[in-house]
This record gives sequence, C-alpha cells and structure tokens, in this order.
Amino acid sequence: MYKRQRQDGIDTSCVAVDREHASGIALISVNAEGENSIVVASGANMDLGRVDIDRAAAEIRAADVVLMQLEVPVAVVEYAAEIAAEAGGPVILNPAPAPAEALRPELLRHLYAITPNRSEAARISDIEVTDMTGARRAAEAIHAMGVRNVVITLGGDGSLIYDGGRFEHVDAFRVAAVDTTAAGDTYNGVLACCMAEGQGLVEAAREASAAAAISVTRMGAQTAAPTRKEVKEFLVNRE
Repeated sequence: MYKRQRQDGIDTSCVAVDREHASGIALISVNAEGENSIVVASGANMDLGRVDIDRAAAEIRAADVVLMQLEVPVAVVEYAAEIAAEAGGPVILNPAPAPAEALRPELLRHLYAITPNRSEAARISDIEVTDMTGARRAAEAIHAMGVRNVVITLGGDGSLIYDGGRFEHVDAFRVAAVDTTAAGDTYNGVLACCMAEGQGLVEAAREASAAAAISVTRMGAQTAAPTRKEVKEFLVNRE
C-alpha cells in the first residue's frame, strides 16, 4: 500500500485506514473549454476525528507549513489549525469545497493565509467576485474576519494577494488549457512547498501559478501535477 507515494518521497506514516468506509472519491466532468464540474462522495474523509489529529500532533507541530482543505470535518480542521498555530507554524487553508456555513473566527485567526477561488471567496465574504474590483473587496472583507493574508486565485487572471496593507497581483501564465481539474490543488501544494523553503508569499505564488499553468495543459488530476524540475524549466523559459 502507498508504494507510489513512497517512491515519490512522501511519508505515509500518518495515513489512517478506515475499515468501515470506502475512501472518498470525486466524479469529474470536463467541458470543451477545459473547465470542470466535480461531485464528491466524501466516504472515509468525513470520519476523520480529533483522535487522528492527536496521533499526528507531533508532526503538525514540527511542520514548516500546514496546508488544509475542507473535504474533512471543519471541526477537525479547526483543531489541527490550533495545534499548528500554537507551535508557531504558518497554516494555509484552501477553503474547498466552498463552505456551506460561515467559517468560525476560532479558525480564521489561526490562519497565516486563506486561498479561495472566485466562488469560494464570494461565499465566504458575501461579495460577488466577477472582476478585480470585486476580488479586492472580497479580500478586504475576508482579511477583516481575522485572516492575516488572503490569496484569491482567479484562474486565467492570476491571483490577488492582500495582507491588510497592500494588494499584490500575480499574473497567470498563458497556456492552452485542456483540463483545469486539480489546478487549485497544484497551486496550493506548490505555494506551501515554496513557503516551507523560505520564499515570501508573492514569490511563492508566482511559482505556484507556473505549476498550475502546467497542470491545466494535461488531462487528469494527480497525473497532471508537474515535477519541481518541470516548474523550474517552465519559469526559465518564460523569463
């Protein structure tokens, strides 16, 4: 089990096995423009509990960056964020899928950054995000809720970063998209990786944008994610 992950250098020692429920699964359809629609059956994901977080608490405390999303119970996300924040590590939340209920201040105040896309930012802020003006207003509103940094991903329009003092816009890389599935996951993974290596948020966002751009030129989700070498070569060729 997890042979491929170990081959890729991924530590699977904290992966829990649920003997009663199947793994979560996503059914994805892609239109002619490469945009996707996803239906998720959560399965074992929603059985993740505080006891599982306690088992991994030492790893969470020692992590350079903790990255989470919302395909597990929000209460568990809150608990893990509290542990990580108290240890001094930055916590990034990718609020996907868009939360059905308002995210509690107890979670938001523990976040170093939140990375919603347009629809997620609109759901959280209750502000429509159809252009850059809307994105700025939504970012300001989310920051006012207690999050230190807001990173709104805007697809082909790049990403907008707000730290409460100024806005930074990171351009997207123009590519011929065939499948946008997992572009957000790729972006967030690379963002966290670069921050763990000591890069600033804006610099990390540029590398994350490059990785996401590569991913949308390929079909699939996990199979579309580029290697670090591919991202570096892509950036060199775009300079």
